Amino acid sequence: MYYTIDIMEKPFAIGIDVGGTKIAAALVDCHGHISARSFALVPSDIDTEGVIALIGAAIAEARGDLSVDRIAGIGVAVPCFVDTEEQQLLHCVNLPLAGCNLRDRLTQSTGLPVIMHNDATLAVLGEERYGVARGLNHVLMITLGTGVGGGLFLDGKLFGGARGLAGEIGHITIVADGDPCPCGGKGHLESYLGRAALARKAQEAAAGPEGSGILKRAGGNVDDITAETLLEAAEAGDVCALDILRQAGDLLGQALASFVNVLNPELIVIAGGLSQRASSLVEAARARLREEWPPGIIDVTVATGQLGNDAGILGAAALAFSPTVLDALAS
Repeated sequence: MYYTIDIMEKPFAIGIDVGGTKIAAALVDCHGHISARSFALVPSDIDTEGVIALIGAAIAEARGDLSVDRIAGIGVAVPCFVDTEEQQLLHCVNLPLAGCNLRDRLTQSTGLPVIMHNDATLAVLGEERYGVARGLNHVLMITLGTGVGGGLFLDGKLFGGARGLAGEIGHITIVADGDPCPCGGKGHLESYLGRAALARKAQEAAAGPEGSGILKRAGGNVDDITAETLLEAAEAGDVCALDILRQAGDLLGQALASFVNVLNPELIVIAGGLSQRASSLVEAARARLREEWPPGIIDVTVATGQLGNDAGILGAAALAFSPTVLDALAS
């Protein structure tokens, strides 16, 4: 592990994981140990200033009384298309952050250097530094949560393409002219595996007798059915809920086969909140991948993340310790 700052003088960094439903921050040392945390829920009707205020409050709570002289910097994982060279947020599907000068605002308010990257990309960095992908050189990360994200760690470094925008796995098309995606496209992976998509499938099922168990969990009101309702029903063994998750996993497995053909990874990490609670989805993806049998499957392992919800935080902190990681994206 390498650093561009003196970790004896600045042994801490603040990592922030900004999600569509929550913002989590932590004070992290250079070994990946978390010594303080902050957590806040994101209201569905929040505006740009509200998001920035929540991030600022999370930073302050995680930092506590620690002097800025002891902190290397702040790493921010955002669910956005990030131009890593210019540190600009170009497009953000699930939060009103596109075009805002987030890095400058945070730098001014904290007095600390700030570096940003896509949340799934930093999740794969977290797993590579501190989790299930340690010691590996070719890793694909897929995160399942509010949306579907992706991160690429190839040839021993983060891979971002020409401007750091590579790895947007959630927005590849898997069904021609298929279901709508929150980004405005159709038939994307996120159209079928994002929380909104799963909630929609559950609502559709609840309109028929097969979905009666899901409907009952929502108090008999179809409009109250969410992805959480679906997950709770599946955890209770509801056949319809499990079938919905297996169908979503089957589509994910189809996509994984294509990724294996193109990237030939050693490891595919399926992470994020949904992956931790929807084992039937993950198993269906593994089964479909085996059925497709891409040539590279002889080398690949499919695993769930080891760091859980901390992957993005730890990856963001690692980036703050080693900002030259961004230089590797353009090399």
